[in-house]
Amino acid sequence: MDEFTRRELSRQISGLHNPVLGGDELFLTTLQRLRTFCAAHGRAPEPAAPSVEENRLGRWVESQRDEAHRGTLSGQRRALLDEALGQGWALEAIKRG
Repeated sequence: MDEFTRRELSRQISGLHNPVLGGDELFLTTLQRLRTFCAAHGRAPEPAAPSVEENRLGRWVESQRDEAHRGTLSGQRRALLDEALGQGWALEAIKRG
């Protein structure tokens, strides 16, 4: 059995029909979910929210903020997050802390 067939059968058995996204694809997909959330709620997601989706998005934003503080967030990703959340999104953790 070749690798493609093995993966396809594995997806069918497990019910996972979408391949796992990696790198830039995952970032852009999550960024789109973030934009949709912000448009619907008029605010950024909170990492301590009771909603599973808001909680995940909030924790993702926190991890992007951590990368920005460490200097490991790419300029392109930072610009996309600035556009979605506003210029001061990376400083919010400093204000809270």
